[in-house]
Amino acid sequence: MDFSNVKKKIECCEFFRRGEKYIAKLNQNLANLFNYMSKLFCAFEHKYRLGIFLQSSKSSKGTKMQLNSQTQKITTQIGCAACSYETALGFDFTMAFQPIVDLDNNEIFAQEALVRGLGRQSAGEIISKINNENLYKFDQMCRVKAVRLASKLNVKSHLSINFLPNAVYRPENCLRTTIKAANENNFPLEKIIFEITEVEKVSDNSHLKNIVTEYQRQSFKTAIDDFGAGYSGLNLLSVFQPDYLKLDMELTRAINTNPVKQSIVKGILHVARDLGIAIIAEGIETKDELDTLREFGINLFQGYYFAKPAFESLAEISPDVFPLANQTETFDLENEMLCVG
Repeated sequence: MDFSNVKKKIECCEFFRRGEKYIAKLNQNLANLFNYMSKLFCAFEHKYRLGIFLQSSKSSKGTKMQLNSQTQKITTQIGCAACSYETALGFDFTMAFQPIVDLDNNEIFAQEALVRGLGRQSAGEIISKINNENLYKFDQMCRVKAVRLASKLNVKSHLSINFLPNAVYRPENCLRTTIKAANENNFPLEKIIFEITEVEKVSDNSHLKNIVTEYQRQSFKTAIDDFGAGYSGLNLLSVFQPDYLKLDMELTRAINTNPVKQSIVKGILHVARDLGIAIIAEGIETKDELDTLREFGINLFQGYYFAKPAFESLAEISPDVFPLANQTETFDLENEMLCVG
Protein backbone atom coordinates (compact mmCIF):
# COMPACT_ATOMS: atom_id res chain seq x y z
CA MET A 1 0.00 0.00 0.00
CA ASP A 2 1.37 3.38 -1.01
CA PHE A 3 1.23 5.35 2.24
CA SER A 4 2.71 8.40 0.55
CA ASN A 5 -0.48 8.87 -1.50
CA VAL A 6 -2.62 8.45 1.61
CA LYS A 7 -0.52 11.05 3.37
CA LYS A 8 -0.90 13.45 0.47
CA LYS A 9 -4.69 12.99 0.48
CA ILE A 10 -4.82 13.64 4.23
CA GLU A 11 -2.69 16.75 3.85
CA CYS A 12 -4.90 17.91 0.98
CA CYS A 13 -8.08 17.44 3.06
CA GLU A 14 -6.50 19.27 5.97
CA PHE A 15 -5.54 22.12 3.66
CA PHE A 16 -9.10 22.51 2.37
CA ARG A 17 -10.53 22.23 5.90
CA ARG A 18 -8.31 25.04 7.09
CA GLY A 19 -9.15 27.01 3.99
CA GLU A 20 -12.86 26.74 4.72
CA LYS A 21 -12.27 27.99 8.27
CA TYR A 22 -10.28 30.96 6.97
CA ILE A 23 -12.95 31.79 4.39
CA ALA A 24 -15.71 31.59 7.02
CA LYS A 25 -13.74 33.85 9.34
CA LEU A 26 -13.05 36.28 6.49
CA ASN A 27 -16.75 36.40 5.60
CA GLN A 28 -17.62 37.14 9.24
CA ASN A 29 -15.04 39.92 9.39
CA LEU A 30 -16.38 41.41 6.17
CA ALA A 31 -19.93 41.26 7.53
CA ASN A 32 -18.83 43.01 10.74
CA LEU A 33 -16.99 45.64 8.71
CA PHE A 34 -20.06 46.24 6.53
CA ASN A 35 -22.28 46.58 9.60
CA TYR A 36 -19.86 49.03 11.20
CA MET A 37 -19.57 51.12 8.04
CA SER A 38 -23.37 51.16 7.72
CA LYS A 39 -23.70 52.50 11.27
CA LEU A 40 -20.95 55.05 10.69
CA PHE A 41 -22.53 56.20 7.43
CA CYS A 42 -25.92 56.54 9.09
CA ALA A 43 -24.37 58.55 11.94
CA PHE A 44 -22.76 61.03 9.52
CA GLU A 45 -25.98 61.34 7.54
CA HIS A 46 -27.91 61.92 10.76
CA LYS A 47 -25.68 64.86 11.66
CA TYR A 48 -26.06 66.22 8.14
CA ARG A 49 -29.86 65.99 8.32
CA LEU A 50 -29.91 67.51 11.78
CA GLY A 51 -27.79 70.42 10.58
CA ILE A 52 -30.24 71.10 7.74
CA PHE A 53 -33.16 70.92 10.17
CA LEU A 54 -31.61 73.35 12.67
CA GLN A 55 -30.58 75.76 9.92
CA SER A 56 -34.05 75.75 8.31
CA SER A 57 -35.69 76.22 11.70
CA LYS A 58 -33.37 79.11 12.50
CA SER A 59 -34.09 80.91 9.25
CA SER A 60 -37.83 80.46 9.64
CA LYS A 61 -37.92 81.61 13.28
CA GLY A 62 -35.41 84.42 12.99
CA THR A 63 -33.91 84.32 16.49
CA LYS A 64 -31.90 81.87 18.53
CA MET A 65 -34.42 82.01 21.37
CA GLN A 66 -37.27 81.06 19.05
CA LEU A 67 -35.15 78.31 17.52
CA ASN A 68 -34.44 76.80 20.93
CA SER A 69 -38.11 77.02 21.86
CA GLN A 70 -39.18 75.26 18.66
CA THR A 71 -36.50 72.59 19.07
CA GLN A 72 -37.53 71.92 22.66
CA LYS A 73 -41.21 71.65 21.69
CA ILE A 74 -40.31 69.00 19.17
CA THR A 75 -37.84 67.06 21.28
CA THR A 76 -39.98 66.95 24.43
CA GLN A 77 -42.07 64.41 22.56
CA ILE A 78 -39.14 62.71 20.99
CA GLY A 79 -39.28 59.05 20.26
CA CYS A 80 -36.42 57.51 18.39
CA ALA A 81 -35.35 57.41 14.83
CA ALA A 82 -31.75 56.39 14.73
CA CYS A 83 -29.64 53.54 13.54
CA SER A 84 -28.49 50.53 15.50
CA TYR A 85 -25.83 52.38 17.47
CA GLU A 86 -26.12 52.13 21.25
CA THR A 87 -23.71 54.18 23.31
CA ALA A 88 -23.80 55.65 26.82
CA LEU A 89 -25.04 59.25 27.01
CA GLY A 90 -23.41 60.11 30.30
CA PHE A 91 -26.84 60.18 31.97
CA ASP A 92 -29.81 57.89 32.11
CA PHE A 93 -33.56 58.29 31.73
CA THR A 94 -36.71 56.23 31.64
CA MET A 95 -40.31 56.35 30.40
CA ALA A 96 -43.80 57.15 31.60
CA PHE A 97 -46.85 55.77 29.82
CA GLN A 98 -50.18 57.45 29.05
CA PRO A 99 -53.05 55.34 27.70
CA ILE A 100 -55.09 55.92 24.56
CA VAL A 101 -58.56 54.48 25.09
CA ASP A 102 -61.00 52.95 22.63
CA LEU A 103 -64.51 53.75 23.83
CA ASP A 104 -66.19 51.65 21.15
CA ASN A 105 -64.56 48.48 22.41
CA ASN A 106 -64.10 49.25 26.12
CA GLU A 107 -60.33 48.74 26.02
CA ILE A 108 -56.91 50.36 26.09
CA PHE A 109 -55.93 50.90 22.46
CA ALA A 110 -52.33 52.03 23.03
CA GLN A 111 -49.77 53.28 25.52
CA GLU A 112 -47.73 56.34 24.52
CA ALA A 113 -44.13 56.33 25.81
CA LEU A 114 -43.02 59.69 27.23
CA VAL A 115 -39.49 60.58 28.37
CA ARG A 116 -38.89 61.06 32.12
CA GLY A 117 -35.84 61.34 34.37
CA LEU A 118 -34.96 58.57 36.81
CA GLY A 119 -36.02 60.92 39.62
CA ARG A 120 -39.32 61.65 37.84
CA GLN A 121 -37.92 64.78 36.22
CA SER A 122 -39.97 66.18 33.36
CA ALA A 123 -39.13 65.64 29.73
CA GLY A 124 -37.94 69.26 29.55
CA GLU A 125 -35.23 68.64 32.15
CA ILE A 126 -33.97 65.62 30.26
CA ILE A 127 -34.06 67.45 26.94
CA SER A 128 -31.91 70.23 28.41
CA LYS A 129 -29.04 67.71 28.50
CA ILE A 130 -29.35 66.91 24.81
CA ASN A 131 -27.18 68.61 22.21
CA ASN A 132 -26.23 68.09 18.59
CA GLU A 133 -23.58 65.55 19.56
CA ASN A 134 -25.75 63.20 21.62
CA LEU A 135 -29.21 63.70 20.09
CA TYR A 136 -28.56 60.80 17.73
CA LYS A 137 -27.73 58.43 20.58
CA PHE A 138 -30.62 59.73 22.69
CA ASP A 139 -33.10 59.08 19.88
CA GLN A 140 -32.15 55.46 19.41
CA MET A 141 -32.01 54.79 23.15
CA CYS A 142 -35.55 56.16 23.53
CA ARG A 143 -36.84 53.53 21.15
CA VAL A 144 -35.09 50.67 22.88
CA LYS A 145 -36.13 51.81 26.35
CA ALA A 146 -39.76 52.22 25.30
CA VAL A 147 -39.95 48.73 23.82
CA ARG A 148 -38.10 47.06 26.70
CA LEU A 149 -40.16 48.73 29.42
CA ALA A 150 -43.44 48.14 27.60
CA SER A 151 -42.57 44.46 27.35
CA LYS A 152 -41.58 44.35 31.02
CA LEU A 153 -44.95 45.91 31.96
CA ASN A 154 -46.69 43.30 29.80
CA VAL A 155 -48.26 45.85 27.48
CA LYS A 156 -50.68 44.00 25.21
CA SER A 157 -52.00 47.05 23.39
CA HIS A 158 -50.18 49.17 20.80
CA LEU A 159 -47.06 51.10 21.81
CA SER A 160 -46.80 54.66 20.51
CA ILE A 161 -43.37 56.30 20.14
CA ASN A 162 -42.65 59.82 18.86
CA PHE A 163 -39.73 60.36 16.50
CA LEU A 164 -38.00 63.01 14.41
CA PRO A 165 -38.02 62.39 10.64
CA ASN A 166 -34.97 64.64 10.25
CA ALA A 167 -32.99 62.15 12.34
CA VAL A 168 -33.52 59.40 9.78
CA TYR A 169 -31.57 59.11 6.55
CA ARG A 170 -31.94 55.50 5.44
CA PRO A 171 -35.08 54.19 7.18
CA GLU A 172 -34.40 50.56 6.25
CA ASN A 173 -31.08 50.74 8.12
CA CYS A 174 -32.26 52.96 10.95
CA LEU A 175 -35.06 50.57 11.88
CA ARG A 176 -32.65 47.81 12.83
CA THR A 177 -32.42 48.88 16.46
CA THR A 178 -36.20 48.90 16.86
CA ILE A 179 -36.66 45.56 15.15
CA LYS A 180 -33.90 43.99 17.23
CA ALA A 181 -35.37 45.35 20.49
CA ALA A 182 -38.87 44.21 19.52
CA ASN A 183 -37.68 40.71 18.61
CA GLU A 184 -35.60 40.36 21.77
CA ASN A 185 -38.58 41.39 23.91
CA ASN A 186 -41.24 39.52 21.92
CA PHE A 187 -43.10 42.74 21.10
CA PRO A 188 -45.04 42.55 17.79
CA LEU A 189 -43.84 45.04 15.17
CA GLU A 190 -47.40 45.62 13.97
CA LYS A 191 -48.29 46.97 17.42
CA ILE A 192 -45.70 49.76 17.33
CA ILE A 193 -46.91 53.20 16.20
CA PHE A 194 -44.43 55.89 15.17
CA GLU A 195 -45.75 59.41 15.68
CA ILE A 196 -44.51 62.21 13.44
CA THR A 197 -45.02 65.57 15.11
CA GLU A 198 -46.48 68.15 12.75
CA VAL A 199 -44.61 71.01 14.42
CA GLU A 200 -41.29 69.68 13.11
CA LYS A 201 -40.23 71.44 9.94
CA VAL A 202 -39.51 68.85 7.25
CA SER A 203 -38.09 70.39 4.10
CA ASP A 204 -37.89 67.16 2.10
CA ASN A 205 -41.39 65.69 1.83
CA SER A 206 -40.26 62.95 -0.54
CA HIS A 207 -37.79 61.80 2.11
CA LEU A 208 -40.58 61.80 4.68
CA LYS A 209 -42.76 59.75 2.35
CA ASN A 210 -39.94 57.21 1.95
CA ILE A 211 -39.66 56.91 5.73
CA VAL A 212 -43.38 56.31 6.22
CA THR A 213 -43.53 53.87 3.30
CA GLU A 214 -40.62 51.84 4.68
CA TYR A 215 -42.03 51.83 8.20
CA GLN A 216 -45.39 50.61 6.95
CA ARG A 217 -43.67 48.00 4.77
CA GLN A 218 -41.95 46.68 7.89
CA SER A 219 -45.40 46.28 9.55
CA PHE A 220 -45.15 49.37 11.77
CA LYS A 221 -48.06 51.80 12.09
CA THR A 222 -47.63 55.56 11.61
CA ALA A 223 -49.40 58.66 12.90
CA ILE A 224 -49.19 62.42 12.49
CA ASP A 225 -49.09 63.90 15.98
CA ASP A 226 -50.38 67.37 16.91
CA PHE A 227 -52.44 67.52 13.72
CA GLY A 228 -53.83 71.02 13.34
CA ALA A 229 -51.06 72.66 15.39
CA GLY A 230 -49.18 73.89 12.32
CA TYR A 231 -49.81 74.71 8.70
CA SER A 232 -48.34 71.61 7.10
CA GLY A 233 -50.91 69.01 8.09
CA LEU A 234 -53.01 68.90 4.92
CA ASN A 235 -49.89 69.19 2.79
CA LEU A 236 -48.42 66.15 4.56
CA LEU A 237 -51.61 64.21 3.86
CA SER A 238 -51.20 64.92 0.16
CA VAL A 239 -47.70 63.40 0.30
CA PHE A 240 -48.40 60.31 2.41
CA GLN A 241 -51.28 58.76 4.32
CA PRO A 242 -50.57 57.59 7.89
CA ASP A 243 -52.69 55.11 9.78
CA TYR A 244 -53.75 57.68 12.38
CA LEU A 245 -54.17 61.43 12.85
CA LYS A 246 -53.87 62.76 16.40
CA LEU A 247 -55.89 65.96 16.80
CA ASP A 248 -53.87 68.61 18.62
CA MET A 249 -55.18 69.64 22.03
CA GLU A 250 -55.58 73.22 20.80
CA LEU A 251 -58.40 71.91 18.61
CA THR A 252 -60.03 69.72 21.26
CA ARG A 253 -59.72 72.07 24.24
CA ALA A 254 -63.17 73.51 25.08
CA ILE A 255 -64.47 72.34 21.71
CA ASN A 256 -67.93 71.95 23.24
CA THR A 257 -68.25 75.77 23.39
CA ASN A 258 -66.38 76.69 20.20
CA PRO A 259 -68.32 76.37 16.91
CA VAL A 260 -65.22 77.26 14.86
CA LYS A 261 -63.22 74.36 16.32
CA GLN A 262 -66.19 72.09 15.76
CA SER A 263 -66.31 73.01 12.07
CA ILE A 264 -62.56 72.47 11.67
CA VAL A 265 -62.68 69.06 13.35
CA LYS A 266 -65.66 67.98 11.24
CA GLY A 267 -63.71 68.96 8.13
CA ILE A 268 -60.71 66.91 9.25
CA LEU A 269 -63.00 63.95 9.91
CA HIS A 270 -64.38 64.18 6.36
CA VAL A 271 -60.87 64.04 4.88
CA ALA A 272 -59.68 61.29 7.22
CA ARG A 273 -62.65 59.06 6.47
CA ASP A 274 -62.21 59.50 2.74
CA LEU A 275 -58.57 58.43 3.09
CA GLY A 276 -59.26 55.57 5.51
CA ILE A 277 -57.36 57.20 8.38
CA ALA A 278 -58.42 56.78 12.01
CA ILE A 279 -58.65 59.80 14.34
CA ILE A 280 -57.26 60.04 17.88
CA ALA A 281 -58.39 63.06 19.95
CA GLU A 282 -55.66 64.31 22.32
CA GLY A 283 -55.79 66.55 25.37
CA ILE A 284 -59.25 65.57 26.61
CA GLU A 285 -59.78 67.01 30.09
CA THR A 286 -63.55 67.30 30.54
CA LYS A 287 -66.62 65.18 29.92
CA ASP A 288 -68.15 67.99 27.84
CA GLU A 289 -65.19 67.87 25.43
CA LEU A 290 -65.48 64.11 25.27
CA ASP A 291 -69.24 64.14 24.66
CA THR A 292 -68.90 66.59 21.77
CA LEU A 293 -66.21 64.54 20.05
CA ARG A 294 -68.15 61.33 20.64
CA GLU A 295 -71.08 62.89 18.83
CA PHE A 296 -68.79 63.37 15.84
CA GLY A 297 -68.09 59.63 15.79
CA ILE A 298 -64.58 59.63 17.30
CA ASN A 299 -63.77 56.61 19.48
CA LEU A 300 -60.04 56.94 20.28
CA PHE A 301 -59.08 59.39 23.03
CA GLN A 302 -56.12 60.47 25.16
CA GLY A 303 -55.89 62.99 27.98
CA TYR A 304 -55.99 63.74 31.69
CA TYR A 305 -59.72 62.99 31.76
CA PHE A 306 -58.78 59.33 31.41
CA ALA A 307 -55.34 59.16 33.02
CA LYS A 308 -52.15 61.14 33.54
CA PRO A 309 -48.82 59.63 32.43
CA ALA A 310 -47.71 56.92 34.87
CA PHE A 311 -44.02 56.74 35.80
CA GLU A 312 -42.55 53.39 34.70
CA SER A 313 -45.99 51.86 35.05
CA LEU A 314 -49.40 51.66 33.42
CA ALA A 315 -52.10 54.03 34.65
CA GLU A 316 -55.36 52.70 35.98
CA ILE A 317 -58.47 54.01 34.25
CA SER A 318 -61.62 54.55 36.22
CA PRO A 319 -64.32 51.96 35.48
CA ASP A 320 -66.69 54.92 35.12
CA VAL A 321 -64.98 55.78 31.82
CA PHE A 322 -65.71 52.70 29.75
CA PRO A 323 -69.52 52.73 30.15
CA LEU A 324 -69.35 55.75 27.86
CA ALA A 325 -68.66 53.23 25.13
CA ASN A 326 -72.31 52.25 25.22
CA GLN A 327 -73.26 55.71 24.00
CA THR A 328 -74.68 55.26 20.49
CA GLU A 329 -75.16 58.88 19.47
CA THR A 330 -73.17 59.82 16.37
CA PHE A 331 -72.93 62.95 14.29
CA ASP A 332 -73.93 62.62 10.65
CA LEU A 333 -71.28 64.69 8.90
CA GLU A 334 -73.14 64.64 5.61
CA ASN A 335 -76.45 65.93 6.95
CA GLU A 336 -75.07 67.68 10.06
CA MET A 337 -77.61 66.13 12.38
CA LEU A 338 -77.40 64.14 15.58
CA CYS A 339 -78.44 60.52 15.22
CA VAL A 340 -79.42 58.42 18.22
CA GLY A 341 -79.25 54.64 17.77
